[in-house]
Amino acid sequence: MTLIPWFTDLKKETFPDRPWLILGKGPTFDSYKMYSEDTFNVLALNHVGYLIPSSQITLFVDFDVYLRDQIKSRFVLGPQHPHICFKASIQVLHELVKNPPSNLFQYRLSTWKCYREKLNPHPSPLIKAKYFCAEAAFQILGHFGIKQIFSLGVDGGTKYSKVFKQKPLTNGQSNFDKQFEEIENTCKRFNIEWIKL
Repeated sequence: MTLIPWFTDLKKETFPDRPWLILGKGPTFDSYKMYSEDTFNVLALNHVGYLIPSSQITLFVDFDVYLRDQIKSRFVLGPQHPHICFKASIQVLHELVKNPPSNLFQYRLSTWKCYREKLNPHPSPLIKAKYFCAEAAFQILGHFGIKQIFSLGVDGGTKYSKVFKQKPLTNGQSNFDKQFEEIENTCKRFNIEWIKL
């Protein structure tokens, strides 16, 4: 069985020297077309990775997002215990993905409650997210040492851009506003300047 490497095996220097943009499915996603492909390093959230061939990373939490033939990013990051039906699975990523491609990396997500940090410290940091994937994205870039992050499609409210056919808020949350406090806490922790375009 092939083990999947940790996201920390990727280094800041792995990526082009340009600003980072976290690109989500919210209504402001539509403004991305105003920028050329080489303006940003794009971290695409979930299904956004199907649409942006120039993106550096696609980040997912729910395993049903991982359709390897459709994701166009240079790298793909998924949790060690991906969500299945909106809950962290007892199965790990390398059990679910047969013959994993070399561009797939994993991260430890806090929704799996069986990690024992004090008893068994791990070299790869625990990524904390309560509500949505964007929270994990800011933490991962924080661990890469990124100090300025732009965003589009990381919006409040209840809607996606019309480009996306998926129904929003299927995880039971009432709106996307809940993610903002968690993201702002991450920005304080890592001294990140967050710029919403």
